[in-house]
Amino acid sequence: MNSRLQNKLIRGLLAAFAITETSVWSQTVTTTSPDGSVEATVENVDSNLKFSLTCSGVTILEPGQLGLTINGQDFGKGISSLSETASGAENDSYPWRGVKSTAVNRCNTREITVSEPDGNWTMELKVFNDGAAYRFVFPGSDTRSISQNELTRWKIPAGSDLWFYRAYDTASYEGIYNKTAVKNLSTGGGEKWMPLPLVAKLSDDLYLCISESGEYLYPGSIAGAMGNREIMPRIKNTTNNSFSWDGEIRTPWRTFMVGDLNALVNSDIIHNVAPPADLSKFKKGHTDWIKPGRCGWTWWSTATPSVSAGTPGMDWDRQKGYVDHAATLGFEYYLVDEGWEEPAKGWLTGTPATPWARLKELCDYADTKGVKIMVWRAWQDGAPNNKWPSRIGVETFTQREEFFNHLITAGVVGAKIDFMDSESKERLQFYHDCIEHAAQKGLMINFHGSNKPRGESRTWPNEICREGIYGMEFEIWRDLPSAWYSTVPFTRLLAGHGDFTPTSFNPDRISGTSFALQLAASIVTTSGGILCFADDMDTYINSKAFGIIKKIPVAWDETIVLPGSEIGETAAFARRKGNDWYIGIINGNATNTKSYTLDLSFLGTGTYKSAIYKDNMDTANDLIHIEGTHSATDTIEVEMRAKGGCVIYLTKETLPEKI
Repeated sequence: MNSRLQNKLIRGLLAAFAITETSVWSQTVTTTSPDGSVEATVENVDSNLKFSLTCSGVTILEPGQLGLTINGQDFGKGISSLSETASGAENDSYPWRGVKSTAVNRCNTREITVSEPDGNWTMELKVFNDGAAYRFVFPGSDTRSISQNELTRWKIPAGSDLWFYRAYDTASYEGIYNKTAVKNLSTGGGEKWMPLPLVAKLSDDLYLCISESGEYLYPGSIAGAMGNREIMPRIKNTTNNSFSWDGEIRTPWRTFMVGDLNALVNSDIIHNVAPPADLSKFKKGHTDWIKPGRCGWTWWSTATPSVSAGTPGMDWDRQKGYVDHAATLGFEYYLVDEGWEEPAKGWLTGTPATPWARLKELCDYADTKGVKIMVWRAWQDGAPNNKWPSRIGVETFTQREEFFNHLITAGVVGAKIDFMDSESKERLQFYHDCIEHAAQKGLMINFHGSNKPRGESRTWPNEICREGIYGMEFEIWRDLPSAWYSTVPFTRLLAGHGDFTPTSFNPDRISGTSFALQLAASIVTTSGGILCFADDMDTYINSKAFGIIKKIPVAWDETIVLPGSEIGETAAFARRKGNDWYIGIINGNATNTKSYTLDLSFLGTGTYKSAIYKDNMDTANDLIHIEGTHSATDTIEVEMRAKGGCVIYLTKETLPEKI
């Protein structure tokens, strides 16, 4: 037998029996993380493209189908072969804003060519020490139709529990996550649909979070339970069960964060795979004008259950007083919210009557107090659903240009844009156009009535926050379960920042939770860029928490999820800003008190002064404030009410002032 024929036969046998790992003839491509702990496997099994994931030898995802239907043709089924066409590694870091000040991007990368009878396409894979991400790339220049149902199936290991909220409508991602055993997932009716991120507990200290990132014009995905522990990604907001795409198709990165709760909260995967900011698209070619901060807000505290546009908090004659309160609290911002442009609110002056002169007057006044102004507007005329015909939106370039120019002339630094209420391709185009337009103008944006984040704040850091969360807003209309406060940090907020608008000391609007839990929520939830406190600012000024609220940061240098944290039960966070530590502990249990031993071994050397704000065990509507000194060898015993909490501030400098 000649050598050429012999080599051909050998290559054929290797491909047929899939016994190689990463060669151009292989049918299995295995990629490990830099530290060797996470292993992702892509393989051809009976002509089907399969994906699986392990961590330290433990199964994270069992082998499951991958693929997409384009122009009615299934890709990922009936494949001919796989080949690794490129490999590499990434190892860098960059400034971040949120749970820590520096993000680390360290991964091994692969490009895998999937060969099919009708052409080749690429699967791009990145494997990190705390998980993995992949996406599909289909070459082409024509317009194609993509089915809303992927062929992909993510197979969750037996015995796992899942946290998700049941909904097919993801207009605003306002839902409460609950726990369901994977074996009990319904595969029929409305209960089968699970918006991302989806969190699975695989064992005592091993979790998986599935979400997506990048490719911001690709419609958002939800997950569907398909039986046999398999989850299918499905595109939302389509017409005739598909959507069109021009040119090369790049799906979003499907992200898989793996580890204990501390690893999930600190994971950088979602923003690592998002495109970095192109500074040429930002005013003056830099982003130094984007500054995190706390924000005073009056819409929530003055709204009623039958809230309509123009709450009393928007009355013109109250605005300078609110700015005064924000300044007293040391807040960097004050937000003028919905209703300020309504004629009855007193903002309109001149001929024709407009609110712009008043807005400039307010900004000029706020400047003397060291406070910057942000302003609300709906995204579309009459939004939502033409309910307010007099409203003018910012849907078009012309509308945005006019609105943004008025804001800049007045001295406003950012806008809150509301009621997009869709994750369709067309609506995502608006997000992109709006945030890019704002970047060029030097304006920050807080999106409300929005979808989940998908890494946008890396590409557009002027996205100072977004809603897409079931937050304190709902205490206006219904109870917010105490368990949600200890669930949201480990579910929705894993996808990125969220405008939860925490912390109220109004007993009628906290559903029986304690003042200490409410205070801890401002530390445990991650807003990333702007922290809007829900309650009337005068309430904070006259509370025992006045001093600590003046100090609570928005963006942290370091975050540690402390031992004993458990989804829906206990959220215990230690956050560092500079040399100071802020500890927030929440007991989400609605019926049982809880004791927690705080181990201070994370502290540096030396002695720290402490200010503790804890539950009054006799009444939920009070804080006990005590001071002391501690070091890294100490522990602090914390007693919490049912629906209770605790905040501890540790510093070597000056303790917060007391009322």
